[in-house]
Amino acid sequence: MHYPGAPELLKPASLKFILLTLVSGLLLNLLPWHGLALSFRPDFVALVLLFWAIREPRKLGFAAAWIA
Repeated sequence: MHYPGAPELLKPASLKFILLTLVSGLLLNLLPWHGLALSFRPDFVALVLLFWAIREPRKLGFAAAWIA
């Protein structure tokens, strides 16, 4: 779809960008955390999945979240 007057933040995200953010969330989960940061480290993949499920529910739903 084409949204000529819409601001950049309101345009739908591409599937490539969604996959890139999911891979980056996975890489953040794999970083060697230690000390106090380990106690407060969130699950980055879950945060990214939750964000995209809310932002783009037709592209990434809960079925994709269960697969991931």
